Amino acid sequence: WISGSIKLPKMDKFQVMFEGVRGYNVGGDIAVDDVSFSGCTLEPLCPDDAFTCGGLECIHYQQKCDFISQCSDNEDEAFCGACDFENGMCGLTQSKFDDFDFERSSGSTDSSYTGPSTDHTLGTALGHYIYIETSYPQSYGQKAEVMTAWFKGSSPRCEMTFAYHMYGYSVGTLKVDVMSNATNTRKNLWQHSGNSGDAWFETSVRIGAQNSFYIVFSATVGGSGGDIAIDDIAFINCSPGDFYGPADC
Repeated sequence: WISGSIKLPKMDKFQVMFEGVRGYNVGGDIAVDDVSFSGCTLEPLCPDDAFTCGGLECIHYQQKCDFISQCSDNEDEAFCGACDFENGMCGLTQSKFDDFDFERSSGSTDSSYTGPSTDHTLGTALGHYIYIETSYPQSYGQKAEVMTAWFKGSSPRCEMTFAYHMYGYSVGTLKVDVMSNATNTRKNLWQHSGNSGDAWFETSVRIGAQNSFYIVFSATVGGSGGDIAIDDIAFINCSPGDFYGPADC
C-alpha cells in the first residue's frame, strides 16, 4: 500500500471522484483505502444572522418558515412542518411536556383492529405516516404531541390541510392548536373524537392572520384499541405578503 495526498484548491462546493481505468489485461487490479480529509473546514459563507441554503445562498433568518421559498432548493421551507412523511418528519418535533411520542410508520400499526394499514399519500403499505400507538405501556388519558417550527406570520386566508385516521373500539381525541408568540396563548382550532372507521379523512383548519406562531397536533389515548394517525400536512394561502396585523384577526 502506498500513501498519497492531494492539495485541494479553495472551492465553494465540490465533489471528489476516484476513477479506475482498466489496463490491457486482467493483471491490473486497483484498490483504494483510508480516504480522509484534513484542513478542509468550511469558512462560514453567510453572516451570523443569515441562514445558509443547501445551494449556498444566504437569506435572513426571518425569511425561514415564512411560506415563501427564497432558497433555490426550498430548504428554507422544507423543515417547517408541511409533510407527507415519506422522507422523515419534515421539521416536526416531539413535545417535551407530553407522556409519550408519535411514531413514524408504514403499513399496519402494531395493534389489531385499530390504526391504518396504508398511508394517505400513496395509498399503499409502503407509504409513511405518523401515529400514536395506544397499546401497553400507554394508558387511558395519556397524550402525545408534535409541533411545527415557528412560522413568521400568515395571511387572513391561511389554512392548513391534513389527513387523519381514527379507527378502533376505544379511540380518544385528536386536537389541533395554534400557539401565538404575540399573545403567548394556545388556542384550539379543531378537534375530533371517537371511531371514524377504517379510512383516511381529509380536513381543513383555518389558521387566519397570525404573527409568529406554531401548530400543535395533540392525540390522547382512549384505550388500547385507539391508534390515531396523521398524514399529508400542507399549508394553503398562508404567505403574509405585506400583512402584519395582530394575532387572531
